[in-house]
Amino acid sequence: MGSRLLVPRWWAPLMRVPLSTYRIQLRQGVDLRAARALLDYLEALGVTDVYLSPILEAEPESTHGYDVVSHERIDPVLGGERDLEALARDAHARGMGVIVDFVPNHVSVASDRNALWQDLLTYGRGSSAASVFDVEWSPPRIGLEGRILLPVLGDMYGRVLEKGELRLARHGGHVRLDYWERALPLAPSTLAPVVASAVERLPEIDPSRARLAKIARALAELPGPREADPEAARRARELDRALAEAIEDDAQIAGAIDAAVAEYNGSPGDPASFDALHAMIEQQVYRPSAWRLALESINYRRFFDVDHLAAIRMERPEVFDAAHRTLLSWIGRGLVDGVRLDHTDGLADPAGYFVALQEGAARARGEDGRAIWVVAEKILAQHEKLPSGWAIDGTTGYETARIFTGVLVDPRGVARNLAFYRRFTGDGLSFEEHSYVSKRMVLRTTFASEVRALADDLERLAAADRQWCDLTPSALTVALEETIAAFPTYRSYVRPDGARERDDDALINRALRRARKRSPERVADAFDFLEQLLMDPSLEPGGTRAHLVMRFQQLTGPATAKAIEDTAFYRYVPFLAANEVGAEPGAPAVSVEDFHRANLERLERWPASMTTTSTHDAKRGEDARARLAVLAERPDVWRHAVTRWSRAHADKRTQLEDGSVAPVPRDEMLVYQALVGAWPHVREERAAVRDRMLGFVEKALREAKELSSWIRPDAEYEGATKRFVERLLEDASFVAELEGLLATMRSAAISNSLAQVVLRTASPGVPDLYQGSEAWNLSLVDPDNRRPVAFDTLREALTELRGARDPEALAEALLGAPEDGRVKLWVTHRALDARRRERELYLRGAYVALTGDEHTVAFARVLDERVHLAITTRLPFALAGESAPIGEAWGERRVRGDALADGMRFADVLTGRTHQAQDGLRLADVLAVLPCAVLERVGS
Repeated sequence: MGSRLLVPRWWAPLMRVPLSTYRIQLRQGVDLRAARALLDYLEALGVTDVYLSPILEAEPESTHGYDVVSHERIDPVLGGERDLEALARDAHARGMGVIVDFVPNHVSVASDRNALWQDLLTYGRGSSAASVFDVEWSPPRIGLEGRILLPVLGDMYGRVLEKGELRLARHGGHVRLDYWERALPLAPSTLAPVVASAVERLPEIDPSRARLAKIARALAELPGPREADPEAARRARELDRALAEAIEDDAQIAGAIDAAVAEYNGSPGDPASFDALHAMIEQQVYRPSAWRLALESINYRRFFDVDHLAAIRMERPEVFDAAHRTLLSWIGRGLVDGVRLDHTDGLADPAGYFVALQEGAARARGEDGRAIWVVAEKILAQHEKLPSGWAIDGTTGYETARIFTGVLVDPRGVARNLAFYRRFTGDGLSFEEHSYVSKRMVLRTTFASEVRALADDLERLAAADRQWCDLTPSALTVALEETIAAFPTYRSYVRPDGARERDDDALINRALRRARKRSPERVADAFDFLEQLLMDPSLEPGGTRAHLVMRFQQLTGPATAKAIEDTAFYRYVPFLAANEVGAEPGAPAVSVEDFHRANLERLERWPASMTTTSTHDAKRGEDARARLAVLAERPDVWRHAVTRWSRAHADKRTQLEDGSVAPVPRDEMLVYQALVGAWPHVREERAAVRDRMLGFVEKALREAKELSSWIRPDAEYEGATKRFVERLLEDASFVAELEGLLATMRSAAISNSLAQVVLRTASPGVPDLYQGSEAWNLSLVDPDNRRPVAFDTLREALTELRGARDPEALAEALLGAPEDGRVKLWVTHRALDARRRERELYLRGAYVALTGDEHTVAFARVLDERVHLAITTRLPFALAGESAPIGEAWGERRVRGDALADGMRFADVLTGRTHQAQDGLRLADVLAVLPCAVLERVGS
C-alpha cells in the first residue's frame, strides 16, 4: 500500500471537524447538567467533542430518546435551553464541541403528547398535520377509506369494547376516548349528541343552557371529520376551544357533560349497551384495532415495525422547516457543532435532505457552502460504497467496527468452527440463505401491510396501461416480495425525478436477476413491469410512479434490517463476534490487505467519517467481540469445550410437552458463546450475569422468530431455555470450567481489545468512544449495553493514571493486573491525547501501510516531517499462547515500510520508551511492555 497525502474534498476552512467524539446516553439519571459535569473528565481523557443522544422531547419513560414527540424543545427531563447553552459554553471554553443526535425520520405516537398526531387523529385529511405523516388514505382494506388504523388494543376491538375497556371520559375541558392509560381524541362533530344530551340536563331558563345549546347546534352543523376540508377543521377547532372553555368555566356545564358522557359507557354483560359508543367510535378518523392487525392492515408508514413510531414526510419543505427550526437555531447560535442523523435510509430522498440540512445550517450561521459536520446512520453492505455526492461527512461507523474486529480474526479457525457448528446444530444453510429466508418471512408477516399497499399501487398502475393490464395482484405481490428479498443492500437512492446514484441501476438489476431465478415463470411479466418502473430515468416528482419508487426504497431498508439484524443474526450463530450491525457473519475475517485498503479509501473519500467499535445499537460490547475473536484461534479447544458441556449438562435441558428438548443445539451454542463474551473480569460483577443473560436469552429467542417471537411468545420454550442458563450458572463445575477456559484466553483477548482501541484512534476518520468503553465493555444487546456508567470511578482512575511518573512501569503493572480495565483506559487516554496534539496530522496526514507478518497490523500517519505509527498485535494466541504477546514472544519479527527510514527516532506515547529505526523496527523491542504501540517521531 502506498502513501497518499490529501486535502479532503469536503474541506471548508470555517467548518469545525471533531478529532474524536464521546457518546453519552442521556436519561436514566443523566441529563444535560450531568453531561456538563463530565466535560473535565472527557477533556482529560483526550476527547474533543461530547456527543449526546437525542435531546428533543421524547416520551416520558423513554430510555433512549428516539421516540421524539416534539422537534421544538428540549426534553424537560434533560433540562432546558439554558442547560444546553451552559454545556456549549463550557465545552467551547475547553476547545471542545457539542454533537447532537437528531431524528428526522419518525416521531412517537405512543401517547397524547404528540400534538401533531393528536390533531391528525381528530381532523384527518382536514388537519394541518395531514401533510406531515405518510398516511395511505385509500388503503385496500374495506372500511378504512379516509381513516387511520390504530393498532393499540390488546384484543379484538369488539371484545375490548364490550369488556368496557374503551370508555368516554372528561379530561378537563375535553372529552376523550380512554383505553387504559391512553386518551384518544374525539372529532368535535361527533360530540354533538353528547353535548345536546348535556343541554337537556340543564334548567331551561339558565345562561349555561343557552351557552351550551349554541355550541351544540354549531357542532351538529359541522361536516364529518373524514372530509378533507381544512376550513371545516378550522371551524371545528374553534368550537372545540369554545366547548372546553365552557366546561372549565361553568361547573353546571361540566356536571351535565359528565352525566351525558356516562350514558355512553356501556355495561359489561350487556352488548347492546355499547351500541351508542360503538357508533361514535365508527365516526372517528381512526379505527382502534388489535395490535396484531397492524401486520396486515396498518396504513401509516412506521419506523421499521414499531407501530408507535410514525414516519414523517421530511421531503416536504414545510415539514422540514417545522422539524428543524429548533435544531437550526442551535446551530446558528453556536450551541451545536455537529449533527449525527438517525436512520436516514427511512427518508424518501436522503440526498435531497442532506442538501437541505446543510443549506439551512449555512443560512443559520450566515455562511456560504458547507457549515457543519454531519454524519448519517447508514449501514453499508460489505462491498457497498457511500454515494460520493452526498452533502455529509460520512457514516456513524458501523462498517469500521467490522474491519477493526475482523482484521483480528483468523479465517482458518472460522472455517473450522463453522464446520463444527454445522455438525452440532444440523444447520447447513449459509448466512446468505438465512437472510433470504428471513426476508421472505418478515415481508409476509411484519411488513405484510406495506407489501400489500405497494402491490395495490402497482396493480392500479398496471390496470391503467394496456401493456400491463393483464397482470394479476398475486403475480405483482410475488415480484415485489422476491425483489425486496433479493436486494443486495439496504436500499437504492433513486431521486423523485428519476436521477440515481452510480450504483443504483446495478443494485436493482442484481436484485431482479436473483428474484427471477427464484420465481415461477408465470410471474415473469410482473418482473418486467417492476423493472420498467424502478429503472425509469425520468420520473415526475410527486407523480404516482415516483411515489411508488420512493415507497419501494423505503421498504427495502426496514425489511433488510429486521430480517438480518433482528432475525438472521439470531438464527445463524457459529461465530457471534461477527453478528454485529454493519458486519458480515458469512465472512467474519478481514485480511490485513483489505483493512489497509478500507482505511485508504476512507481517507480519500470520507476522511471525516466516524469510526467506532461500540454503539448504542451494538449486539455486544467491543471487548466481548475481542474475546470471542480468540475462539477463531482455538477451534479445537472450543469444539471440545462445547461438546463436553453439552454432554455433561444434558440433564439441565427440558423435555417439552410435544416431546422436543429445549434448548435446541443452536440456542445452546448461542448461550455458551454469550457467556464467553459477557463473563466479567471482576468477580464482584458476576452476580449480575444471571439476570443479564436471562434478558438476553429472551430477546434472542424472540428475535429469531422460530421457536418463540415477540408477537407469539412461547412461554414453555423460553422458560426451559432460561432454566438451562440458570442451572448452568448454579453449577460450580461448569462455572469453573468456563473460567478456566477464559483464563487461557485472557491475554489474547486483552491484546485484541487494546488493538481495537489503537486501530480505531489512529485510523483515518473521527474515532467515536461509546460511554464506558474506555474500560472493559462486555455488554450484551440492548438494553444491557445502555446500563449506567460508573463515571466517578473512571474519573478517579484517570486522575491516578495521569499522575504516574513512570509510564513504562505503569503500563507493565496495568497489563499484569487487567481486571479493572485501567490498562484499556490508559491506552485510550494516551492514544486520544496523541491525536489531539497532532490535529493536522490526523485530519490531513497521509496513510502508509507498514508490513510485517500475519501477527501484525501496523501503519503510519505522515504529514511533512511529522510521523505517528500505530502497531498492534494480530492473532495473539497463535503467537504467544496463554502468555501476553509481548517482548521475546516476537522473536526477530519486524515492521517495515516507507515511513520508517533508517535512523528515525520514535517515542511510544503508551510507555515512554524510545526506538530507532534500523531495517524497520524490531517488534520485540517496540512491544516489550504492551501488545500495542503508538509511536511519535521525535527529533529531526
